[in-house]
Amino acid sequence: MVFCRNDLCTRGRVVWVNGSYAGIAFDAKLEPAEVLRHIPAPRPKIQPRYWRPGLTQRNMNDDQRRLAESWVWSPSSMSRLGE
Repeated sequence: MVFCRNDLCTRGRVVWVNGSYAGIAFDAKLEPAEVLRHIPAPRPKIQPRYWRPGLTQRNMNDDQRRLAESWVWSPSSMSRLGE
């Protein structure tokens, strides 16, 4: 079998298979730098952003709006964050 990745081509044989993974024994020694240059750089992990959605006036009746404003603006609400 011939293994090719971009401009790297070399002969080898499959020596083990486990599901979708396989091990290849190459006929010639490969230089690590030559092999590693064909491996793409890992993409940065996306950090999840956690935030509390803001209160809006849409779809709120007058009582709901007053309650939301009293909770947001009351001095005691700072001591009970998240309640």
